Amino acid sequence: MNAVDQSYSGAASGINSAVSRIRGLLAVAVFGALLSAVFESALDRRLYSLHLPPPVLAEIEAQRSKLADADTADP
Repeated sequence: MNAVDQSYSGAASGINSAVSRIRGLLAVAVFGALLSAVFESALDRRLYSLHLPPPVLAEIEAQRSKLADADTADP
């Protein structure tokens, strides 16, 4: 806040706060997109290597968007 005149310190503080919040929001969004892309890639590689039957693959594909929270028939 030393870079602006005393009369503009309130506005400068508000702008600084807004920029900080936007930066945090963008960081969460980018991290989420990166996490999703890495998960999708790893899931594709591992599913391909398992040679699962089509019904099992279809069940997994139906729950792909749940990431690691997918429901399984296992007890």
